[in-house]
Amino acid sequence: MDDERRALARARYARLTTYRRDGRAVATPVWFALDADRVYVWTDAASGKAKRIRANGRAAVAPCDARGQTKARDIAATARVLPASEQAHGQRLLATKYSRLKPLIDLWTSFGVAVLRKRRPVEVYVELTLAGVAAKPRQAAAPTDVTLA
Repeated sequence: MDDERRALARARYARLTTYRRDGRAVATPVWFALDADRVYVWTDAASGKAKRIRANGRAAVAPCDARGQTKARDIAATARVLPASEQAHGQRLLATKYSRLKPLIDLWTSFGVAVLRKRRPVEVYVELTLAGVAAKPRQAAAPTDVTLA
């Protein structure tokens, strides 16, 4: 478990897996910040991941590259969309980790609002509380002959 958390701490991206109502997993690479046993993610309030988290707090997170290719096993987590009054800590952590890129994303969003007349997306922060490392898929054992005496 510690190896997975260390790998997550070193990673630039994380693959956030959320679950649909029917139980199917949906994985998305995201920016994140780690603080002890909590992971903070920034997203649009209308995004699929935010909707799935509101409907079902079950989630998993794993370090990955920008395309979502994982580098370690999933860590199970419980996720929740933070109310506005609790977003400052996650916002501060993400702004620190992505200090060079986040302002560019904000500028691009402002450009879209001003020039393209798009609506400004409502940002929300998601807090994931890490539980444990998800079990690695196992190969089925070969059948053995059992003789009962």
